[in-house]
Amino acid sequence: MDGLELRPDQVDTNMIIFHVDPKLGSAAEFCARLKSRGLLMLATAPTLIRAVTHLDVDQADVDRAAEILEDTARQRGGSTAKVAGVVY
Repeated sequence: MDGLELRPDQVDTNMIIFHVDPKLGSAAEFCARLKSRGLLMLATAPTLIRAVTHLDVDQADVDRAAEILEDTARQRGGSTAKVAGVVY
């Protein structure tokens, strides 16, 4: 997704860290925009956000979170690029 980069680029746990490009605002600002759309993530540094999934999160929830994340990034960054194969 343009403006968001996985850290590290391969995820092996239920915790996911993203680097937020400054063109999307600070991590806290980006998380606030996500929260206003019903998606909770945590800013852990000025340019890093953390997402955590739980056992009760199903594929439909993951797909919806990905839609919100992508749409929110696109609105601020102006891109429609997608990251294939990433589970949020």
